[in-house]
Amino acid sequence: MKSIRFRLTAFLLLGTLALTFISTAVLYFYLRYAFVRQLDRSLETQGSMLAAAVQMNLDGKISFETGS
Repeated sequence: MKSIRFRLTAFLLLGTLALTFISTAVLYFYLRYAFVRQLDRSLETQGSMLAAAVQMNLDGKISFETGS
């Protein structure tokens, strides 16, 4: 027969490990979502800036505005 002390220690250890695993997984997926969203916004901004600087002539040639 196992002692109450052993069972309590094992239960608390398993509970702590489960909570650690769950909180780490939640943090990972939240940070992944936040970083992907930030990357998407950055790429969208850069794409908009590039699209604003590009013009296509009537003959099909593409020209870039350099701003200088």
